[in-house]
Parts: sequence; structure tokens; C-alpha cells
Amino acid sequence: MADLEASIWVLHAFDVARAIELSECTSVTTQEVVSPRKREWPHLFGLKQRPLVWPLDPVSVSLPERTVELRPRAVIYDFGHVSIELRADARGPIDAWRDLAFALSESDELDAVVFGIVDQVLAQIAGALRDARPLADAERYLVYHVEAVPGVDASAWIDANAAAVAQALRIETETLSPREVAEAISRRVDYACDDVVVLDVESALVVDRDPAEALAVLDFANCERLALRVLDEDLDDAVQDASSMRRSRRRRWKLFFAPWGSEVRRLTQLTFDAAAELESVENAIKLTGDHYLARVYRLAVERFHLRPFYEGIARKLNTLWSIQKIFTEEASTRRLEALEWIIIALIAFEVVKALA
Repeated sequence: MADLEASIWVLHAFDVARAIELSECTSVTTQEVVSPRKREWPHLFGLKQRPLVWPLDPVSVSLPERTVELRPRAVIYDFGHVSIELRADARGPIDAWRDLAFALSESDELDAVVFGIVDQVLAQIAGALRDARPLADAERYLVYHVEAVPGVDASAWIDANAAAVAQALRIETETLSPREVAEAISRRVDYACDDVVVLDVESALVVDRDPAEALAVLDFANCERLALRVLDEDLDDAVQDASSMRRSRRRRWKLFFAPWGSEVRRLTQLTFDAAAELESVENAIKLTGDHYLARVYRLAVERFHLRPFYEGIARKLNTLWSIQKIFTEEASTRRLEALEWIIIALIAFEVVKALA
């Protein structure tokens, strides 16, 4: 198997705020995420602005039997996400890429480096954050990149080295079954004979002399996967909170006096925010205009299982809308009952007064 010059990109997506005002990120030195000729790129996924890309100083990570230099950069999105991308050079056969990827994925030091970098970024753009959120676990995705492979047909090279490519994509050292190999390399997109993108659940392989566009799409999809996961978890908590409010007699009586109390207002705001975010995700799936990048993106949506997330979030939103409807109907009913009792009391008062 031929030795090739490759790069391994380890993408880490963080949900850091509800939104980031990119125009206020003046303290960071940025570059284009893709070529300026691609003016339509931000609008392919419903983005209002181009993400900011901040190249950072190289860092080193100690791995078993080697030290690897990583070249990091931060990608700052206006919808409140920051992606930390770490690039490592890998020369050798595909097995060597896989071994390096496996060592990076198992490295605790790498996690510490990533959180240190995102802390550095947030310190620089703190004034641009809107409704900052505490840092949680990152959504990780790995991308292998090689400019060219032997032969004139990159897709044929994938087929010829299917077992090794599948092991690299699955970051797996054990020999995979033929069926598993076929599944791992089955989702691919190619435009010319000398380029191809193969997408799997944990990683992708990009063969392209200019990978910036494909890498940007995969990074965006990884951030979107994180956004849906966080939104799904928030809605789970909201449904539980709403259910506990429904069961609590004290809270039900509170609704009698203040039908739009703080709890209901909070649930309503979360529901509106979730609906808006879900709509933006759906628009992103629809708005992809570049045919090639649209195919890459839709394969990422499939591989990342974003559709089941979307459908589950939609169901939970419907549940919250139903609960809020019940709250408002109960409050309205109690107000009508209260009004009736007041009228009865006034009539009784007038009768007593007349008889006195």
C-alpha cells in the first residue's frame, strides 16, 4: 500500500451562547472559511454571515511513542457555536492514518488542549456572546484529507483499498467483516474522477486538492448535530418540568392567580426558541443550492442521524404546545368560575341588603 501525504482534522463543536455578534469579534484575526469566490456559501445553509476563522498557534500533544504537533483554528458561527479544528500531518499508508486517529481519539491530553483553546477563544470574544452558556462536552468528528491518490479514479482507489479505508473511518484496529466494510464506504460523493468524499458516522475521507468547501460543510453539519442534541435535551427537561407543574396542586392554584407565571413564561419562551431553531435547521436542509455541496451535506445529515433528532424534537414541541394550551384553558376556566362566584356573591349581597 502506497505512502501518502495526508492530514487529519479533528473537529470539536461547542455550544457557547444563544448567538454571537460576529461584527463585535474585533479582537481576533480572522481569515475566510472558504474561497471568497464562493460568495453564496453562507446562504447555502441559511447562515446570515460568513463564519469567522481564527488561526491559532501550533500546540503539541504527547501520544504513546510520539509527540504530534497540531495546528488549531477556531471557527466562530453567528448561531452561538464555536468549532475548534485541530490539524495533524500523517504520512504513510492508510493504516498509519488510522493509528494516529485512534491515538488522538483516546488522548486525555487532547481534550485538555481543546478546552484550553476554547477558553482562550471565549475570553477574546466574551463581549460578542449573547446569553452565554456553560461549556459542556464537545461534539467530535474526524476528517482524513489527502490531495490525490494513485490512479486516475479516486472512487476506484477507495474500492481497491476498501478494508483499510473502512478501518480508518471506523477508527477500528480489528479486521472488519465484508458487510461492515461495504457499509462503512457506502456513502460517498464524487464530482470529478480525481476527488471523492466518503462519509461515515465518526469520520470522513476527503480526496480533493482544495478541501476547504467539503471541510466547511462537514464542520457545519457537526455543529448542527450538537445543536439538535442540546435542543433535544433541553426539551426533555422542559417536558419534565411541565409535567411536574401539572401534577403540583400548589402550582395549579398559582395559575389561578397568575396564569402566565414565571414557569409558564419560561416554557413558552423555550418553546418559541426551540421552534425557531428547528425551523432554521429545516431551512438549512432545504436551502443548499450548490449541487455538489448539497449532496455532501445531505449525506452528513443521513450519517449523523439528524432526521430522527428533528422528528423527536418536533414531537416534543407539540407536547409542550399541548401542555401550555391546557394551562391557559385551566386558567381561563378558573377565572370564569371566579367571576361567576363574584357575581353570585354580589347578587346575594344585594338581596341581603334589600331584605335588611
